[in-house]
Amino acid sequence: MSEIAVSERATNLIADSLVWDDHAGFEFSHGLDLDRVWRWKEAGFDYLSVSAGYDVQPWTLTVQAAAAWRRFIDLHPDRYILASSGDDIRRARAEGKLALALDIEGMCSLDEKITMVQLYYDLGVRQMNFAYNLNNAAGGGCHDEDIGLTAFGRDVVVEMNRVGMMVDCSHNAYRTTMEAMEISVDPVIFSHSNSRELCDHERNIWDDQILACAATGGVVGVNGIHWFLDEMNPGIEAFVRHIDYMVQKIGPAHVGLGIDYVFDDDTLFVRGGVFTTCANREHHPNGYNYWSRNIAISRSNTEINGLTHYVTGEIDVGCPYSGFLNVHHCAHVTFRDCWSTGHKIYSTIGAVGKPVSMGSYDMNANNVVGFTLINCRMNHITDRTRWGVIGSNFCKDILLQDCHLSRMDTHMGVSGSYIIRRCSLGHMGLNAIGRGELIIEDSTLYGRSLIGLRPDYGSHWEGDLSITNCRWIPACGDSVQPQVIGLSNDGTHDFGYQCSMPRQIKIDGLFIDDANTPEGYEGPYLLADPDGGADADALPAKRPFPYTPCERISLRGLETASGKGTRLSPNSTLATVIEQS
Repeated sequence: MSEIAVSERATNLIADSLVWDDHAGFEFSHGLDLDRVWRWKEAGFDYLSVSAGYDVQPWTLTVQAAAAWRRFIDLHPDRYILASSGDDIRRARAEGKLALALDIEGMCSLDEKITMVQLYYDLGVRQMNFAYNLNNAAGGGCHDEDIGLTAFGRDVVVEMNRVGMMVDCSHNAYRTTMEAMEISVDPVIFSHSNSRELCDHERNIWDDQILACAATGGVVGVNGIHWFLDEMNPGIEAFVRHIDYMVQKIGPAHVGLGIDYVFDDDTLFVRGGVFTTCANREHHPNGYNYWSRNIAISRSNTEINGLTHYVTGEIDVGCPYSGFLNVHHCAHVTFRDCWSTGHKIYSTIGAVGKPVSMGSYDMNANNVVGFTLINCRMNHITDRTRWGVIGSNFCKDILLQDCHLSRMDTHMGVSGSYIIRRCSLGHMGLNAIGRGELIIEDSTLYGRSLIGLRPDYGSHWEGDLSITNCRWIPACGDSVQPQVIGLSNDGTHDFGYQCSMPRQIKIDGLFIDDANTPEGYEGPYLLADPDGGADADALPAKRPFPYTPCERISLRGLETASGKGTRLSPNSTLATVIEQS
């Protein structure tokens, strides 16, 4: 939730070292702004190898891409130096420039002609591997039959040594890599490969491959793609774990970075389509078993437009799904004009031995920057037998606009802006946890609270909350004690971070439909009891992380159907300043 602290030692290490990224894997197009690679210099890199092509495209496009990159470098000598040696990289660093070179993934680009090696070198290609996952005329790919190096592949190694091009073994089958390292008289690299001992994926490499690479004088570049780190728990910690593993095996001199970062300039549009899922009826009385049956989206700049998803055959028991539309580890993804089915709610026994509800989020977003839903809808948003549609974890900048859904649920944190505009959110409401600016405008909500700050993550919102021109029907009109902000943090649990209520809450136009309220009702509370109704004697004398209260609430244009005025909280110890106009 907080910014990553950078140690002085780490800062000095970067300052005193030549920092290289041995592979950026974005796909060339003639409309691509090539100057975007300057971001590597801004991030502290001195040398970058950029992909000019790979086996899945015609070799003619690789030549075009390499030529375009070479022309770009030559036309921008104020920023870039074509790297042909270590001296070029050091000169670029001294002059405040970025050393650039090109790489090719797979030898289909040679068109089975050894003379192409020199051509590519002259265009700026400084490294090349044998095959992009699948076998070709040079050797074996990591996702194919391990054929080893062919006679042509052996000749290419000799030619690459002659012209000064690095032999790269990433994406290649085991035999191919070991034979290449045996033949080459120059150091061999794995430009972007991780440890298979830590993550058993065919793209990764075993310890003997790592050791053989170091024995040639080469370098293994650790890859940043989540599939090759730890598919279940990817992230910085997994990335560092692979780096440390390599360093322990072969020493820091033989370990580098090959992040394989991709940026997509053009938006990918996926338009239309009607899908039907037959419900899984397997019964799990204990624990969760989320099934995967979905469309996975991991490409940045993607829009899903006009997709419809139905669910049929649900009964009283069954297993939930992990989301039919599942977005993860990318940026700027939009769902527009999509329709989803609300799944039935099932019951199971949770980790603490108590009954809990479970169901499928028909749409999921995890580790996404810029997640947008426009005019997305579902059926039966006030039907309490139906689970919510949207779930998210660790997203930044979320926007819902003109949507009609049963819920928007954020579990493990939102950062940046979290905006709900002209939406209807049903019985499961709006749940939030995180930091930044939370804004609800021109919307109708039906949840038990207008906003639920999830207690299982400390009811934490670090930032401001704004509610403008909204209508709230508490608990879909049932008789309840309305609480605008639902929260609970009794100090008995250490969440690992300092929890807080929204710093300032601004309400400018809110109608609370509390006509159906219990006997003795005296008006809606603005804040729930953060102590969860516990007796003072049952609370810890000193909380490990005291819950920071709201500083100020500003009220304007707040009306109730009952005519009752608002109250701060059932907890009389709160001392939040309320301003009304």
